[in-house]
Amino acid sequence: MFLSFATIFILGVVQAVSYKMILEENKIEVKELFRKTVIQREDIISISNEKGAPIYIITDTDKHEVKVNIHPNTLRAWIRKNKDLPK
Repeated sequence: MFLSFATIFILGVVQAVSYKMILEENKIEVKELFRKTVIQREDIISISNEKGAPIYIITDTDKHEVKVNIHPNTLRAWIRKNKDLPK
């Protein structure tokens, strides 16, 4: 029992350490332990920011939600800064 909890804890720590979010000019790359998600700037519809809940980016493709670990104001500033860039 203890060994299984220790294994789950270690996997959680490894996943938290391996999480990486890259803000580029026209896209966001979210790299996790076992997957990589790329979100184009023009596909972002809105940002879900509820008190006490994680931040979600709602995209244009089938209203898909992507959970991100970033401060919402940083994300909104990135969207506004790059709003006038050519597509």
